[in-house]
Order: sequence, then structure tokens, then C-alpha cells
Amino acid sequence: MKHFSFNFILVLIGLFDITYAQLPHTFIQTAHNTEYGSPISVALGSDGTVFVAYGDGGLRAYSYDGSFLTNTAHIIDGGYAAGVVVGSDGTVFLANGDDGLRAYSYDGSSFTNTDHIYDGGYASGVEVGSDGIVFLANGADGLRAYTYDGSSFTNTAHTDDGDVAFSVALGSDGTLFLANHLDGLRAYTYDGSSFTNTAHTDDGGSAWGVAVGPDGTVFIANSDDGLRAYGYDGSSFTNTAHTDDGDYAWGVAVGADGTVFLANYWDGLRAYTYSGYLEISEDPSLVPNKYALKQNYPNPFNPNTTLRYGLTNDSNVSLVIYDVRGQVVQTLKSGHQSAGWYDVVWNGETADGKTISTGIYFARLVVGDYSQVIKMLYLK
Repeated sequence: MKHFSFNFILVLIGLFDITYAQLPHTFIQTAHNTEYGSPISVALGSDGTVFVAYGDGGLRAYSYDGSFLTNTAHIIDGGYAAGVVVGSDGTVFLANGDDGLRAYSYDGSSFTNTDHIYDGGYASGVEVGSDGIVFLANGADGLRAYTYDGSSFTNTAHTDDGDVAFSVALGSDGTLFLANHLDGLRAYTYDGSSFTNTAHTDDGGSAWGVAVGPDGTVFIANSDDGLRAYGYDGSSFTNTAHTDDGDYAWGVAVGADGTVFLANYWDGLRAYTYSGYLEISEDPSLVPNKYALKQNYPNPFNPNTTLRYGLTNDSNVSLVIYDVRGQVVQTLKSGHQSAGWYDVVWNGETADGKTISTGIYFARLVVGDYSQVIKMLYLK
């Protein structure tokens, strides 16, 4: 029977002691702009205009045609443009660092400042409800709510759960989602005069930007951890997708069509689609830029789990499951395949059709000189 050496298994256990489950959705980039420096935050107008906060570079507006981003307006009012959002009436609200909170009108080619307020802290992120309530992620000062009548702001609520409130987004049911730096992601209800925390999650990284998609999916720009998507059920979060294209993911916004825009600091502005994997799929038209074996999903699993792997070119492929003794449990793939991404479902059975025992198993992908191993946990 084929097997690995005991020392090799110990190395596997050491290297893969901390693993992330392969997630059920993915992102596809559709546009990228690096023309004006380091974007911090991004928001979308009802007409599809993309507004980007550029730190000490001020506020910019872009048109987007599905494949290109074109700058249409620019303004700098001091401070540090860190967060931006657009109200239902077209008002653009800017969290402007130690300058506080600003409101602007936008006519398609220029901005006009209409109001300004500063309540201490460091205005980092901003959101506005359909009723006109403006929510401010105010750095170490926490989260604040304001009314805005077109010419002035009034503070109505305040909460501080520690760390640094960087960005805030509003769900269709009125739930507020706060990107709270190293503290992770939080959810709140707001009753007009106070906030109540309802959920919290922390997947590492540094939660800088947050946005809510049309289906309620919550997206987090998680600094050097990349971009994450979450489901939210009213009391808890579930991570459903993750991508990391390098650099620092600082701001995120989602269009009505589901397009996800990511302000990726030094790397510029990126756009993504967000879609689900099929349970079993073969898509050679999408070719990865390097060989890869993703973590199985779900993990732990019982009885089925999906393994996804990518081939940069046509190759002879071996994908084999081993137990902790290094013995072959099941061969999932052995043969020639075209370049592309592939999903394979393992039903938790051995080669002779027996159900495996609870414990740790390893999947090993071999493509030419390339080899990668992931650790999986089966629970009965």
C-alpha cells in the first residue's frame, strides 16, 4: 500500500494546523484604476457614479461602463478623506478625518460643500439611511448617528465598543454593520436614540471597510487579509467568500447588479463580480495564474466535502486522500486535464466503498513538480 513517511506526516500536521475552509463563492475582477494614488473608501450613486475618498487627495467621482473607470470630478477641503456615502437625494457625505463630517451636492462634473460638523474623534466611515439619518464611524470615538436637514447636522446617538470604528454600512432591514479595525465586524440595531450590538465576528486582518449587497451579503475590506463576504441571520455572521489580490483592502461598495468595488490602497481600485460555485463543476475557461489546491469546503465535514484545484496549463494530475498513517484512502483524480479550475466532491468513503472513521485526513495534489497538501477533519 502506498504511504508517506511518519516524518512527512508530522510536517503536514505542523504546517497545516491552522486552515481556512474553502468558501462557497468567488470573485472575478472586471476593472482596475491606479491613476490617482491610494483610494481609501468607495461608494455608489443611484446613477452608477462611483465616489472615491483618496485621503489627503480629497474626493473624486468616476463613471463606470462595465470595464473602465473614468474620473469626472474632484474636490479637496482639507482633512483626510477616509469615508464616503451617497444619500437617496444624491447628497454625498464625506468622513474627512480630523476635519469631521461634510456634505456635498454633485452635478455630474463638480462638488459643492453644503454642511460640516466636527464632534471630536476621527471621522473614518459614513453611511446614510433612507430616512436621512447619517451614521458616522468616528475612529476611537466609536459610532455616532446624526440627522441632516439639508443644511445642518444634529447628533442623536453614540456608542463605543472599543478599538477603532473605521467604516459603517446599513442593511435593508436597518441593521448597522461596523468595521471595527482589529476588533473585526459588528452588527447593531438603532432605535432613533441609541445603539444595541447584536453580533460580532473576527477573522483576522483589520476590518477597514464594510458594505451590504442587494441580497443582504455583508462585504468586508479586511486590510492585508483582502476581501471577505458574510451572511448575517440577525444574531451571527457566516463567512462565505474570501479573495486576496495583494496590498491593503481599505474600502468596499456594492452596486445594484452585485458588482463589488474594492479600494485597494497602493494597488488602486478594483471591481469584482460575486457568484457561487456549483457543487461539482469543471470550468477550463477560467485559468488560474498558478497551480493551487484550495481548502476543502465544508471543513469539518460529514459525509461530503468539495475540493477545488486549479491548473495553469494542460497537465497530468493526481489528487489523492491519505490518512494520518500516510496510507492511501481514496484517489479522487488521476489522469490528464486541461488548464482551468475543477471541483471534486469526496463522499467520505475509502476506495473499497467503506465509510471513513472520525479523524484527520490529507488531500495531496501533484501536477508535475508541483505538490500541495491540505488537512481535512471528518466528524461523525
